[in-house]
Amino acid sequence: MFGIPEIEKKTFSNHFINRVVVAGGYNPNRSCTAQRRSLMDRYAEMLPLQTDNPQQQYRINIDVKTNQTSVDANVSEQDHQVTLRSKNLQKELMMTNTNFHYQENGTNYGTSVSFDQAVQPALTYLQEAGIEQLNVLKLQKINVIGYEIGKQTATEAPVPVWQPASNLINARLVPQYEAMMGAATSIRQHMSNIRLTEGVYTLTIKYGFNVIEKKEDGSMAKGQVIIDLEIERKSPVAINAITDELTLMHKELYNAFLWSISEEYVTLLNIGKGT
Repeated sequence: MFGIPEIEKKTFSNHFINRVVVAGGYNPNRSCTAQRRSLMDRYAEMLPLQTDNPQQQYRINIDVKTNQTSVDANVSEQDHQVTLRSKNLQKELMMTNTNFHYQENGTNYGTSVSFDQAVQPALTYLQEAGIEQLNVLKLQKINVIGYEIGKQTATEAPVPVWQPASNLINARLVPQYEAMMGAATSIRQHMSNIRLTEGVYTLTIKYGFNVIEKKEDGSMAKGQVIIDLEIERKSPVAINAITDELTLMHKELYNAFLWSISEEYVTLLNIGKGT
């Protein structure tokens, strides 16, 4: 799909996944939160930190004569937002009458299979609440590698803050970072964006680097190499077909990830070892 070759699935002994998020939207249905106690009970063990609040809607009013602004808040007791979190706050499920999202952060992410299993009770609950289909479905995986670089001597040019990204991102995607040498002491971030579409699917790949800390003389820099992948389906999909749809999305993000990284990145992942 998207002209990206399909790659045989292998296992990594390491991963640099910072966050995985699945989100879905559906037609408004107050049954989704009216029966929220059932949802909360299903996740009581995995996501025991639970909040249930009426949704608030805000309206901003501007008086053109006096140029004064006021804000009206409308609290709906029928429209709730349920938020469930794990004890370490690294897993979260949020649901309203129009959408839901589930995310896992950092080392708490295990595999695509375990992630989908964690989402399944929410999908079953939505089906029982009368949701027959999702109008939109997204899956996002953000990969982050931290780095620190320094120069060997005081006479060297400022450290090339883009070098880790140049080494870890596939050459087909890397811009001419060397042309930025004159801005090496000032640059703080560089992100590129590719969007591909095929049928009802859109794949977005955001990649580059973010400088977190840097000495003014350019002798040292700390930062992150980021590869942010998201696949979205903007077409109705039956609620009982979501599991198969997520399997497809995981596969496409896997292909896109390996298409986006260099052999050096692959070495860090240590493909073929571990579980």
